[in-house]
Amino acid sequence: MDKRFMRRPGRTQRSCAGGAGGVRSRPGRWQERVLVTFLLIPLLVVSCAAVPESGHDTVVRPESVPLPSPAYYHFLQGYLAELANDVPKAVAEYRAALKFDPKSAFLRVRLAALQSLSGNMQRATAMLDQIESTQVRGAAALVEMAEIYAGGGRFYRALGLYDEAGSFNP
Repeated sequence: MDKRFMRRPGRTQRSCAGGAGGVRSRPGRWQERVLVTFLLIPLLVVSCAAVPESGHDTVVRPESVPLPSPAYYHFLQGYLAELANDVPKAVAEYRAALKFDPKSAFLRVRLAALQSLSGNMQRATAMLDQIESTQVRGAAALVEMAEIYAGGGRFYRALGLYDEAGSFNP
């Protein structure tokens, strides 16, 4: 007779409720399995949904991407020159950008700011006179324009621009 199946003294026989074949299982084991199952199912669903369908891949060819305009190039060159405190080069680059985008209020404000920093307030205010305040987007540009007008002695125009800037940021 095989001794493995013999009953040992002091031990009771386990029922099926304690585990299959008398093997003790940890309490809450089924809860862990349910939790893992409910965590893995959404993960699998999401990971399968992220797989692209074949035949619908979009390839962007370099020749189909539009290049920035020359005005943008000259603006960046002027801005870099302005950051390096090279005012003559910045003015030249901004003027070159204006040739490609003559309606740009932003470029005119930058040019006027550089003119005022150079001490040429008449040129700065003349540059700003070419801009309508409705063309300017944002309170910061309006405040900069107002500061230039105030520096040039045109206080009423500066006050009007400050009021307009206040309507952007009450």
